[in-house]
Amino acid sequence: MKHPVKLALGLILILGACGSSTTSGSGAARLGSNPALSGGSYDSGGGITIATELRQINGMTGICGAWSESEVQQVFTKGRSAGVVKTASLYAGGQKLKQDLLFMRKVAPTPNYSGAEANCITTNRPWQPGDEALRPEVRIASQVVYLQRGGGGVKVMFNPTGPGASNSARAAYGIDLTDTQNATLSRTATLTGGHYSSGGGITIAGAYQDIDGIAYVCGIWSESKKQAAQTVGKAEQVLASGSISLNGRVVVRDLRFMQTSKHNRGLTRKLARCASTGLPWVPGYASLPLAVSIPRQIVAQNQGQPIYFEPTGPGA
Repeated sequence: MKHPVKLALGLILILGACGSSTTSGSGAARLGSNPALSGGSYDSGGGITIATELRQINGMTGICGAWSESEVQQVFTKGRSAGVVKTASLYAGGQKLKQDLLFMRKVAPTPNYSGAEANCITTNRPWQPGDEALRPEVRIASQVVYLQRGGGGVKVMFNPTGPGASNSARAAYGIDLTDTQNATLSRTATLTGGHYSSGGGITIAGAYQDIDGIAYVCGIWSESKKQAAQTVGKAEQVLASGSISLNGRVVVRDLRFMQTSKHNRGLTRKLARCASTGLPWVPGYASLPLAVSIPRQIVAQNQGQPIYFEPTGPGA
């Protein structure tokens, strides 16, 4: 039989370790009128907002918080925001109170989060006089949230730039998707696109066009009828990674707003889908070639070998 004193000491050590937890659950509440807002943005568009406040809970310092992510964002970041929130830490007066903020309630994006539903926890820090004026600080490191390796693959970063969640399509796509119109595509439209290394590809026809004095990007895209089975349905991924610039400035991210065509030829002078850049129209824009950028990327695998999309020009 083992010595009873040793067993007792072991039990005390175990209980002591269990009692050293820095936080415990304290239920739900609504945030006050002025929660501290923080977060960040993805360099592909969209982002995260974290709303927090400190409260006295049974004489101890409590943390209440909620977080949200952009309702419209690129395919590369969908489903990845929780992982970013998990890496976040909360400080008060320079003291770290909590690592991993996923206990907070996820809510829809709002302007200021006043009255937002939140989850709360209690820390082991005693509440002190004057803490009512103490503002919590959330720290999140810059991090890679999506990485597709191989020959100029896609890399998406999260950066702690401040509140970044939005229900605005413009924040994620660079355009307002509610402000799209149909128009006949210019006969001088730019033709571009690319090929899959396994055969077939995508053609994009687009132009800057004047609609009611505003510069719009109008476009149509098509894909090869004959292509490898592995690339069927991959055109959406490729289009999502694309962007359009005007005078060196990205004005549109994600090309999926464009009209789809079943025909691979004669795309100009057909009905196109147009997205507003929000910029005033300048007559000289009509003569500019559409500045489309699509990265080289892996779209599928064939027997362990990558299939690439190569932005080589019209490919359908």
